[in-house]
Amino acid sequence: MSGKVFVVQEPMTRMHGRVRRTYSLAPAEEFGALVFVLDWSETRDLGKGDGAAETEVLWKIRQRLEGYCPDEDYILMTGDWFAMALTVSVALEMTGGRARCLQWDKVDGKYRVLVIDINAPPPQGGGELAK
Repeated sequence: MSGKVFVVQEPMTRMHGRVRRTYSLAPAEEFGALVFVLDWSETRDLGKGDGAAETEVLWKIRQRLEGYCPDEDYILMTGDWFAMALTVSVALEMTGGRARCLQWDKVDGKYRVLVIDINAPPPQGGGELAK
């Protein structure tokens, strides 16, 4: 296990005045050491103004993804949807269009690896591209 798992945002909830983790991330550790990209509170001000909060979050993500390698590392899709989109966008920008993500499969009870290559050629024979 040499790679890292970049967790977009730790899954947290507020209950009875206390903030606690919503579920365990232990199964993701099979893919590498966990690195938290954003704290649970860092997306609270998104969408409340002139875009300053969004820009701040974008730059935090850029800084914290430093060293991300799509051949060794993964992005764990948890937390705020906007933060997940930004994180994958930044990773794609940094790597020339490649990323690997982890998505929880509720049926099988394990993480699945999603491979993104925005420079991949169109599928051969089976898929039709929208015109």
